[in-house]
Amino acid sequence: MTKPLDSDDVHERILEAARATCVRWGIERTRMEDIAKAAGVSRPNLYNYFRNKEELMLALVSQTAQRINDHFEQTLPIQGPSSRLFLSRLVGGVEIGLRDELTRGMHATHNNPLTWEPMRAWWLEAFTHARRRSEFRPRLDNDDALRWIRFAQTAVLEHPERFDGLDDIRTFFKLFVVPPLLNPAVA
Repeated sequence: MTKPLDSDDVHERILEAARATCVRWGIERTRMEDIAKAAGVSRPNLYNYFRNKEELMLALVSQTAQRINDHFEQTLPIQGPSSRLFLSRLVGGVEIGLRDELTRGMHATHNNPLTWEPMRAWWLEAFTHARRRSEFRPRLDNDDALRWIRFAQTAVLEHPERFDGLDDIRTFFKLFVVPPLLNPAVA
């Protein structure tokens, strides 16, 4: 008989199984049955924790985004010139995506609202900082800036072979991705 699903360790086991199956088959192709099997729980019991795949994916994406946010809060504080902050966050996001297949997969599903909200939350602080310093491009709204960032990071993550390492990626972002985000009068 399957262990009841009210303990934190089982919840975590389900999320780790979801991560593994999403890495293996992608977010879109992963099924609840695959996750239940990988977690060692029955499919009906899986639904005691998550009503549907969307709810489970939201929890997984939120957990992944929180891990990334925690990492960057420690390593990339919101301070200093916005151009440097944007560049650091762009490169840092790609570094994580190159190491973590789920993060890379989250970029690949750029139209999925589950992956859009964590990114919005993460970048909003940087945009607010840039606006306070009058360094954010006037009349550029957050969603347009996010689409541009998402497009650029996804392009790099889908074709890293087109770059000669992180220094080349950093130069690409510095020359072509960061300037459209900045106030031309200040940059």
